[in-house]
Amino acid sequence: MTNADDFDSLLSATATWQGGRQDLARRLLDAGKPEQAIAALGPSLWTPATPAPLARRALYDVAAHLRSGAMAADLKSEAAKRAFRLAGFHANEIRLVQGEMAKLLDPYAAEHGSEVDRRRPVIDPQNAYAICMTPRSGSNFLVRCLSETGLLGHPGEYLHRNEPSAMPSVVSRFGTPTLDAAMGEIMYRTRSPNGVFGIKLHIGMLLPLLVEGTFERAFTGAKFIYTTREDLVAQAISFARATITGAWLSKNEADPAEFSFDAIHGAVRHISHMMSQWEIFFALHGITPLRVTYEDVDRDVDAVVARVADHLGVQLPGPTHFRKARDTVQRDALNESWRKQFLEMMEPADRAVLKIS
Repeated sequence: MTNADDFDSLLSATATWQGGRQDLARRLLDAGKPEQAIAALGPSLWTPATPAPLARRALYDVAAHLRSGAMAADLKSEAAKRAFRLAGFHANEIRLVQGEMAKLLDPYAAEHGSEVDRRRPVIDPQNAYAICMTPRSGSNFLVRCLSETGLLGHPGEYLHRNEPSAMPSVVSRFGTPTLDAAMGEIMYRTRSPNGVFGIKLHIGMLLPLLVEGTFERAFTGAKFIYTTREDLVAQAISFARATITGAWLSKNEADPAEFSFDAIHGAVRHISHMMSQWEIFFALHGITPLRVTYEDVDRDVDAVVARVADHLGVQLPGPTHFRKARDTVQRDALNESWRKQFLEMMEPADRAVLKIS
């Protein structure tokens, strides 16, 4: 297969034979031509007629191919549009997620289109919202408070691929062969009684939703809350400390961590990159999120809960009183000591970039 004429003739020859189209798509994927593979599968790409692993491979291959700098054959194609909306992600990130999703879902591929699969809950985008978080931004305490209202869903990190109690648990428990199937189960089973669904996402959890098209099906018309921190250095120190000790709550930290300039500097860059990816996502999807900071949550979480409820159009029965339930924060004299050491070691140019005096 060397040119478009070859592809067109083969596509025509297999037009009435689904198995032939799938075989052609596999050959095209093996040849590094994912856009043509998508075209070969046609509308059946989105149906159980196409094996879930094949559909998934085609979607990730074309996304990674176009994000690697390849020119789209048709700039108006859905594949090209999706690649443009993935501008915050690199091809290697897409490949990494592709492998993780295949490892999770491929063992249940035979369930795709089965009687069980047809009876499972479908995606329902009504009254959905997402907490778009950066690490150490107060999101853990915030989602706990939102859940305890009983009216704002139960937002959790359900799509965390590397947390056994999250997506791996959902997939294995319900035998979901696709991300859509997993999302349908999650949305059905975690809504609050008034029908509100909430989920907490870091940027890596968002990527498969975008590549596989699940985002459009699950979050059309959804609301978004974006959690950040005004003090990036403090956020980076908190993240580095938790990463070093493995204790993400202060009560779980057995021994104090040792200062690491590299860990803090790396955390600054990691969080900054994550924030950039979120901003690109919001811009390219026309989303204006409700912006909430760690400092907002720390100062008055009840006011933040009220803002979120108002943003979602949910009437709470009265004021909440979560502020008194605030866990002991991990920020202490050790954080301040690390901050002083870190800033003393910073090069002047880096200090200017971070806007630190």
